[in-house]
Amino acid sequence: MPNPTSIHYGRYGKTIHTPDSTRAEAFKHYIDKGYFGPKPDSAVILTDLLYEFCRNTDNKIGMVDALSLVGYLYFRIGKYPEALDSYKKGLRLSEEVKFKKRNC
Repeated sequence: MPNPTSIHYGRYGKTIHTPDSTRAEAFKHYIDKGYFGPKPDSAVILTDLLYEFCRNTDNKIGMVDALSLVGYLYFRIGKYPEALDSYKKGLRLSEEVKFKKRNC
């Protein structure tokens, strides 16, 4: 089993094989630890950038994560229609790629 403290160990128990996947995981961790709580508006902007990065690198699981995260952030700041839209997009994409570990 890979070392769970290694940067190449993904949060879903799979070894991350590409530099782009590692970068996306690091970016998400940065958002979670630095902006998620105190600055949700900034976290929305950064999560949109994360989504675009994942889309451009064809990282579908990263896209699902970003949509789920931004949905929760919209919920926290009271933008309920945007939250629901993000969750629905994430769920559709999750089903499309058969990502069953955590559907939005």
